[in-house]
Amino acid sequence: MLVDLYQQGRLDLDAFVSEEIGLGDVEAAFEKMHHGGVLRSVVVFQ
Repeated sequence: MLVDLYQQGRLDLDAFVSEEIGLGDVEAAFEKMHHGGVLRSVVVFQ
């Protein structure tokens, strides 16, 4: 149901993503999160 809402544009999940990071940046992302620098980081594989 949530996927359908997102695909229809009725659920704006993108607003909850602060940044996209690579796998090698996970440690730094946790540090930023603990210090309040970001809300949520999403790991992307390229």
